[in-house]
Amino acid sequence: MAAEMANNRSVALLMAGKPQEALDAANKTNEIFSSCGDKKREAISLANQAAATQALGQKIQALEIYRQASTLLHETGNQDYRAYILKKISTLELQLGMPYEALANAAIAVDNQVTQPSGIDY
Repeated sequence: MAAEMANNRSVALLMAGKPQEALDAANKTNEIFSSCGDKKREAISLANQAAATQALGQKIQALEIYRQASTLLHETGNQDYRAYILKKISTLELQLGMPYEALANAAIAVDNQVTQPSGIDY
């Protein structure tokens, strides 16, 4: 419950324009979810960390964290959340000069998208 609250706090802080505080709030919550075997929440926690990292201008690091989240979501079969994360990955890849990777991930995102997940807005 504490890790879930920390993640919610992280999202609120990021929306308030406080990316470092958001990152601090979400830091290591993924490890708590991992130890409980909750891959979906682990992935969401990583996505929160990636969003804050991206907001801090650390695009390469954010991309790697988003990729970890995508892998976990693929393992859980959660197509909607994975599609959302793949769109984030695709955007970062474009910004980092990786157009072919961006196009591939955008296509995968579209193939996997069922609906827009609620409650996630970075």
